[in-house]
Amino acid sequence: MTTLRRLAIVLLASALAVAGIGTAQAGAAAAAQADPTAPAAVAPAGQTARTLPAGGRFTPVDTTRIWRGTVGTKPVRVEVPQLVGVPGLGNAAVLNVEVEHPTAAGWVRIAPDGATAAVADQVFARDQTISALTTVGVVDGAVLVSIKTGTATVSLDLSGYYADTVGSTFTPVSAVRTFTGTVGTAPVRVPLAGRAGIPTDATAVAVNTGIGSPTTSGYVRVTPAGRDAQVATQEFTAGRPVSNLAIVRLVDGAAQVKVSAGRAQVVMDVAGYYTADDRGSAFVSVAPTRTATVHPTTTASLVPVTGTGPVPATASAVVATVGVSGPSAAGYVRVTAPGQDAQVAVQSFRAGEAVSNLVMTPVSGTDRTRNLQVKVSAGSATVFFDVAGYFVDGSTGSAVGVDYGQGACSSPANTVDTRRAPSDAAFGVVDVGSRTSAAYRSGCVPPLLTAAQTAVGITGEDRVQYLMHAGNHGDKYAARFPDVLPWPTSDTAPTGGPVVTGNRYGSCAGALDEACSYVLGVWAAWDATSVAGVPDPADQMWWLDVHNARWAVQDDPAFGQAYLEGATTYLESRGARVGIRGTADELWQHLGPVPATSVIADLPSAAIVAGDLTDAHRMCVTGAPLLGGPLEQVVYSGGGGSRVVSCR
Repeated sequence: MTTLRRLAIVLLASALAVAGIGTAQAGAAAAAQADPTAPAAVAPAGQTARTLPAGGRFTPVDTTRIWRGTVGTKPVRVEVPQLVGVPGLGNAAVLNVEVEHPTAAGWVRIAPDGATAAVADQVFARDQTISALTTVGVVDGAVLVSIKTGTATVSLDLSGYYADTVGSTFTPVSAVRTFTGTVGTAPVRVPLAGRAGIPTDATAVAVNTGIGSPTTSGYVRVTPAGRDAQVATQEFTAGRPVSNLAIVRLVDGAAQVKVSAGRAQVVMDVAGYYTADDRGSAFVSVAPTRTATVHPTTTASLVPVTGTGPVPATASAVVATVGVSGPSAAGYVRVTAPGQDAQVAVQSFRAGEAVSNLVMTPVSGTDRTRNLQVKVSAGSATVFFDVAGYFVDGSTGSAVGVDYGQGACSSPANTVDTRRAPSDAAFGVVDVGSRTSAAYRSGCVPPLLTAAQTAVGITGEDRVQYLMHAGNHGDKYAARFPDVLPWPTSDTAPTGGPVVTGNRYGSCAGALDEACSYVLGVWAAWDATSVAGVPDPADQMWWLDVHNARWAVQDDPAFGQAYLEGATTYLESRGARVGIRGTADELWQHLGPVPATSVIADLPSAAIVAGDLTDAHRMCVTGAPLLGGPLEQVVYSGGGGSRVVSCR
């Protein structure tokens, strides 16, 4: 199973008995937790609705234990129960993971079913009881739980889930201190909505809860106001500070906090809030990926979150586990947006101790790079960042475009397969072919154009772009295949096409040479722009795809250059912008070295990579262009078709 398939949106599991909870009992509990009065996700008055990535809306629930059991090094499959009355698909769950009585020091890992987790969600010492929040993709209705070594008792408490069509969007904020006080065993109400920049209609908040100077060992609970779920947000020991991120549903605009025994100083720092509309950002789940390992000191340093992992440069925030190892002195780590230095501890630690915690942190930077900021309060330490997902708002989409081609058209109905043409595409590249089958051109291209026009849009990219199969098929292929143009015998195209003038290779007389190759390129570009429903090429981006095209075995690179020069010259004469798509090996095979005097020498390029989204983002930063122009896009396979990352 590929990484991308693991991340695919899947149906939540049918209502099943989980960890001793019967089907009816689990369903009734979920129904009671869901808020049936929550407003629909619509844009408020005066605000334009935005298209957000599918599956990225959050529904909070009253934190509920869904599983408890003994875990070892072999992953245990845990089903996430279906949430009653929720339409659409669920693709990620927010879980508080509690580890009790581990027999050895190590860490716990939570991964989508079928995936091999390579990063830690929480580190712990031998016999230490500790909790951590995680957001994990749900595949085939389940997740996998394992620890590094030994055994431990692990509990999973569900705080909410991300799904299609229903739920709230997230607005990250620079961490804001919203509560400081001494808390005991009696619940303390914490009003949040309408304060510290949190709107009055917020449905939930992400809040880092720190415990200081506890008088005895116990645990803290952060729950909706008036609710006292029998689950722990974080365990603590007497006199020992500790923190944990929680996502808590608001009731009448408030949450509540209590400890299980004794008294403790509690601080609550809001990292963001959810609202039931499109004002915020949608969540995109990814396979947990280590994006950075840094060595911060008391001076804040930038940490890039793009370029080495799956986070696009349009992300508004990241969800990541921040781990600290080998600190030289006792203190705490802070992770904030660049330029911020909020008085917020992500996690406290002792000298030499390894700790971790989840963050939901705003990121900022350029249209190529997004960063966050990290520092420690004393000494130095090694800090790693394991990204589990990111948020994007609807103004730019996810910075990933989609190829709309034959694979996305269901024949013979000629309808667009929405699995291969998702509504959250940042831009669309429509395959108009060149002498492809008449059925495809007449039946598939119009609905694919319509689908591509629903793309969200991103700065620097045309919302709709076009792709032409560009291959010099020679005279032999012309006789063998009906879906290619006939080999030219003169400068006049068949069926009313243009008469080629200004051919720098001379006139075409039917020979297999550069002159006729150039004419064939002109004819192919004219043919592609003549497909029904394709608009005038002026001010449109056209990609010449040498990857999915017929190339004759007897061609030499000079003929390939002449063909692409003809196609480029024709498209540019119509006012189009032109680029080349393929791999470096293919271009060398079909074109050889391109002289600087050629019209194609400085074309921008879209490179094809044999990898996933992570590889594509990495190539955007480190890859070389195919020709003299910039590398503008990287194409990879995913979700049943081709996806296109913008490198702009």
